[in-house]
Amino acid sequence: METYDVRELAFDPPGWHHEADAWMAEYGEQRVIAFPTAARRAMLAACSRFYSAVMGGLVAHDGDPRLARHIANCVLRDTPAGGYITKDGRNSPRKIDAAIGAVIAHERAAWWASQNTAPVFAWA
Repeated sequence: METYDVRELAFDPPGWHHEADAWMAEYGEQRVIAFPTAARRAMLAACSRFYSAVMGGLVAHDGDPRLARHIANCVLRDTPAGGYITKDGRNSPRKIDAAIGAVIAHERAAWWASQNTAPVFAWA
């Protein structure tokens, strides 16, 4: 936040409550928002939009091996309402944090773009 003009910091709440309170106090509740990935409806929509953007060539990837590994670790869970990404098991050591971050970053950047604001750049 000190280096870049950050429009928004979005985070997945579990495990970040203390840090989130500090971020909100320092940067304001308008710039620091929770994106609860456990909210299935929101995550289904976000994963669907991310997938469509990737398949449509609208998302670039710089080849970072961590993101590639985390995306490869994802498992698609299908529901009657659509699919979402998750770990292959609750206690799996195979991390997907960067993939979830990419989905959240894309979702929030798309939301900002829909607000007819200045260009948005998002990094997971």
